Amino acid sequence: MAEEHNDIFHCLNCGRIAYEPHGTTPPACCGQPMVRAVADVAKPGPGGGEAKTPRENEVDEYALLAEAMELSHWSRSFPDADVARYDELALRVDSLSRAVADQFQNEDRAGELAKAIGGEAAYPEMVQRLRSEEQALLASFGLFVADLRKGPSRFHGWAEVCDRLDALSTAFRRHEETESDLLRHVIHEGSGRGT
Repeated sequence: MAEEHNDIFHCLNCGRIAYEPHGTTPPACCGQPMVRAVADVAKPGPGGGEAKTPRENEVDEYALLAEAMELSHWSRSFPDADVARYDELALRVDSLSRAVADQFQNEDRAGELAKAIGGEAAYPEMVQRLRSEEQALLASFGLFVADLRKGPSRFHGWAEVCDRLDALSTAFRRHEETESDLLRHVIHEGSGRGT
């Protein structure tokens, strides 16, 4: 099946990231057109396609992390918020959560990690810890979205919303750093033994 080609756009004002089909005009954000950050990212269409390269997986992972950090920044731009803001944030966090879940369940990503570790006796505990962290992160995202949908009554003001979002973003960033460090360590060890 044909691959779908997308561009990643970036707002210079607020940092928001958007994915649009390749060749479309930049979407607007903060009253101005967004800047094309990455052009022509190939994504397989439904039902198949070539596996992503590690570089393409990294682009997706960094984009999700950037979106999490942008949501934290965006939420802090309001001293207080009405019910509509809670609903808007719930939608955006839910969308991010679904993308993160897709990333965690991506077979190419899981295969890449397993192949890099290659059954080393020293690493199964680390891999299990990463998988446990992923489940805890997804559960935290889900609980936060559910609380946001119930509105202001679930929080002690907008500052608590911002604090919880910051904590989630930080946990996601730390998880990604731990996984990257593990992969780098295994690859470095493997290249050291090959020489």
